[in-house]
Amino acid sequence: MLKKNLLALFLSCSVLAGFAQNNDAPIETLLDQALVIKINARLISSGSKVSWNFSVARVTIPGRPVVLKLQGGNLQIKLGLTPYKNDTASDSVVLVTQGEVWITETPGKQAKYTASLKSVKVRLGEKIRLYPLGVSNTSSKEYNIELEIQVVPYKDEIKQKELEDQPETGQDDEKAQ
Repeated sequence: MLKKNLLALFLSCSVLAGFAQNNDAPIETLLDQALVIKINARLISSGSKVSWNFSVARVTIPGRPVVLKLQGGNLQIKLGLTPYKNDTASDSVVLVTQGEVWITETPGKQAKYTASLKSVKVRLGEKIRLYPLGVSNTSSKEYNIELEIQVVPYKDEIKQKELEDQPETGQDDEKAQ
């Protein structure tokens, strides 16, 4: 009986060890497919002056959305960004943007709601701009919200961060020696 239990335990450990060794391939595949979506949101006054700025970067994989929520006063914006593989070009993605905007003109009144759904072919690293409220051309005290979006491969982003974190070596180091 003890031999059977030991044999069962040994076989279980062997199967688990084999599973753990084969599990590295899916992780590498996910890292190869992973993307970073960088978003820079700006509130721009009629004089093209940036009144407010917010930046965020999120990691995702094709087919999984990144959701951004902005709230302020009488305005709420919810933006979903979902990158999909582009079958015709490996250096680009199809970025599906789903926007929802709620604006309340005066307190106690019903909110105005608008929704949009767009798909845009974007080259990796290219910056695009979205205006969830549209663009106001009047010279009154109107504001525009601009969302600058960039999609880059995760591995490229990691390489760039590593380069930025390396200490600079230059002439000062040579003079010190």
